[in-house]
Amino acid sequence: MAEEYGKKLITVIHRKKLMKIVLSEGETIHLGSSRKDDIYIEDFKKAQISLRIKDSQLLVRGNKIEDLLNEGIPKDEVQVISRQEKLAVLWSEYTGISSKTFSLPFRGIVVIGRTDNNTVKIKDKYVSGHHLTIRCEEGTVHVEDGHKGRSSSNGTYINGQLENKAVLQSGDTIDIFHIRIILHNSQLYFENVEGKLSFHEYAESEVSRSDDRTFHRSPRMREQLPTDDIVLKKPPTQQSRSRRTFGGLSSLIGTGAVVGASVAVGTVSPALLAARAASLVAPVSNLVMGHGGGKKDDKKYLKEQKRRLEKYGAYINAQESVIRLVADKQREILTLENPFPAAEKNFRNNMEKVELLNRFGRST
Repeated sequence: MAEEYGKKLITVIHRKKLMKIVLSEGETIHLGSSRKDDIYIEDFKKAQISLRIKDSQLLVRGNKIEDLLNEGIPKDEVQVISRQEKLAVLWSEYTGISSKTFSLPFRGIVVIGRTDNNTVKIKDKYVSGHHLTIRCEEGTVHVEDGHKGRSSSNGTYINGQLENKAVLQSGDTIDIFHIRIILHNSQLYFENVEGKLSFHEYAESEVSRSDDRTFHRSPRMREQLPTDDIVLKKPPTQQSRSRRTFGGLSSLIGTGAVVGASVAVGTVSPALLAARAASLVAPVSNLVMGHGGGKKDDKKYLKEQKRRLEKYGAYINAQESVIRLVADKQREILTLENPFPAAEKNFRNNMEKVELLNRFGRST
């Protein structure tokens, strides 16, 4: 990316935590326990370290750390600068976010690693042959370090913390030292992988799941259709107890129930599901309008409501992507399983009717 030309990425590994910062040639950053430091490390107490890139080397300076390495560190090499503090650094050119993105499957396994037989190949010396496994189970994303019981060499950091397993939400990050993978609405975005990234086919339906619901369809169709209702959560924090607030929450719960019921019976289109998800934002907005506090608390109240709405809005966006995956899977299976032209034509006509109703603002 042209706008990132000349930028350097500093990756700091302290015990089981990983932190990153982007800087320019000649710029200095500080690591320490003060809130004013560029990278905050609570365990440092009164110690402080400064990092600066000059003449293609990372210069390390500091105080109150006895075994601190004061030599220049070359590019693209992980260097332990304090064994006492279990502190290491790596610096590299910052290439920004790649234009290539990867869509996670509705159900399946995605393996990320350095070798050719991975779903996502990242050709980098710090990435293991099979570095991590992403398991997609009907919209829920699980990540695990390594593959088939074998751990990676350099570990997997989830949101900056070294982890073996985790369930990911939209906005979460996966780090392999200087390389970052970002999950956003069932899409994977890749940072600092210029010239190293390629994709291969993934094997769907490797994920086992229970079949505890009966559909009046063929066994093969019943096995493939989504089985779990999509249950939309309430707003992230509780509101003040008032009749208006209770009414707003009831509206949210009712809308979530409609979405779950629609998915369960299979009588819904992608457009309808997306509209249902988007409509949840309106009841939350009404909660703000229903506030009846005094003027003294209005500013604080509105600030808190803005924070809540932003958080809940991000959650709704993530759930909308899951709803779309469910709807697309239903449509795909129903179309493939229906061999009769007349019935298939009727299915398409019904879909078109729903889309027309939504276009003209009519509720189904």
